[in-house]
Amino acid sequence: MDTLDRKLLWELHENCRASYQKLSSVLGISANAVKKRVGKLIDTGIIYNYTIMLSLDMLKSEVLYGLVYTDGEEIAQEFINQVGSNSMIHVVGSIASLSGGAYIISAQYIGSQGLAELGRFLRTLDHVLKVELFPLLIPKDHADLQMVPIRSKQTGGEFTKTELKVLKCLVDDARMPISDIANQTGLTARRVGRTIQQLMDRGVMFSVRWNLSAGGLDVVMIRIRIDEHQKSIGEVTEYLRSEFPDEFWLPYISAEEPLVFAIFVVPNMQVAEKIARVIKQAPFAKSVAVSVQFSETKFPWLGEIKIKEMIKDAGLTS
Repeated sequence: MDTLDRKLLWELHENCRASYQKLSSVLGISANAVKKRVGKLIDTGIIYNYTIMLSLDMLKSEVLYGLVYTDGEEIAQEFINQVGSNSMIHVVGSIASLSGGAYIISAQYIGSQGLAELGRFLRTLDHVLKVELFPLLIPKDHADLQMVPIRSKQTGGEFTKTELKVLKCLVDDARMPISDIANQTGLTARRVGRTIQQLMDRGVMFSVRWNLSAGGLDVVMIRIRIDEHQKSIGEVTEYLRSEFPDEFWLPYISAEEPLVFAIFVVPNMQVAEKIARVIKQAPFAKSVAVSVQFSETKFPWLGEIKIKEMIKDAGLTS
């Protein structure tokens, strides 16, 4: 996966319905070259699937990054599935640990009650010894944290029957052609196109989910505690982006303490070791801890689950 592939993934994350022609103009390559790259990313498993979901704004929700430590006696995949059965949790990954088991989670929750329920759920699972939850800072322009669905021009209100009919088609295939949606719903192609734009404006995200460990890549999380007298968190993320343009993927920024979980995608562990060594020597780094991610399992976003519930409540499921 090269720099163009990374940029392509981010563009599809922002709008997976973007045409190859539009992506071509953004990336500076031909539409046919874009199509080939997308096909290769799908074939290697880096593109996991395309999805639709409600924005954080629309759900009035927040996101967090978490670490779960166990006694190591659990069956890993069964434990991952158990964790992922909670509707608030959309990613569970296993990471290297010197003793016992260790897992990362990404979750979406609504209000302090949701956060409390999520913490209790994790702490009371069999084999769990310790849970660390970090509510994340979401910058207003989300330039520093683009992987969460926050975009929304409008908020509130119920979906119309027409919008729900279109969503019913898109929930199974977020890139379904407008002509196919028109045939399935009985709406005109023009009406379908207008409805999709309305859905985007209201806070429905048309996105892509990826598996960065596919294709022979290594995913490394570097936990950096920052000395804010030296640099702000925003300055640190910009430093990481400029210092490691080919490896730095995204930062998870703690909303409650000067802490960044920086995600890097590297071709081998020698590169990861070099990156960690450079960061440790930076004057802003009070402490640095490196974790290697072995696997990652995706579960539906809460905003995706809510859409399916609304379609079902409207009596549109078969």
